[in-house]
Amino acid sequence: PAHPQHFEKFQWLSSRYCREANSLIIEELGLCQGSVRADFAVVNGVLKGFELKSEKDTLARLERQASTYSLVFDTASLIAAERHIADARKALPRWWGIYAIRQLRGLEPQIEDIREEKQNIGVDPAAVVQLLWRDEVIELLDRISPGPNRSNMSRRFLWAELVNMLPISELREIGRASCRERV
Repeated sequence: PAHPQHFEKFQWLSSRYCREANSLIIEELGLCQGSVRADFAVVNGVLKGFELKSEKDTLARLERQASTYSLVFDTASLIAAERHIADARKALPRWWGIYAIRQLRGLEPQIEDIREEKQNIGVDPAAVVQLLWRDEVIELLDRISPGPNRSNMSRRFLWAELVNMLPISELREIGRASCRERV
């Protein structure tokens, strides 16, 4: 189900982060084989993750979500109802951005910048390659290192092979490009 004010948040993300022609917003991006879904991901020169918490949500899953986001995203931010902000500051890594949704009676919700996002230095190449579909990995491996028929090899083996062949900077770019091309 869509979060309350879902449309307004999408507009806010679009106006703030999609100024470049190749920018894209993806809803419900699965991470780490679908163990966590990012509410929104913005793909441009970096991969930004956004988690939304409405007034009705709890923060019970936030630490687990943040841990998984930290494996994949270059930057990440929480957009949350005001009541969640104090607890979120304690639960989230310091590099996460935090935005508060302020709802004043009779007015449109406002999103206020509480903490600026910073670069995530803990991106895990093994998690980034999981953004790629199996056939994308096989095609890439065949271009880099033609060899045995990889069609019967497991995804885990293929991902590991790719991680061993390319630096994290290249894997991150490939992950962003792959997300962009699917839409």
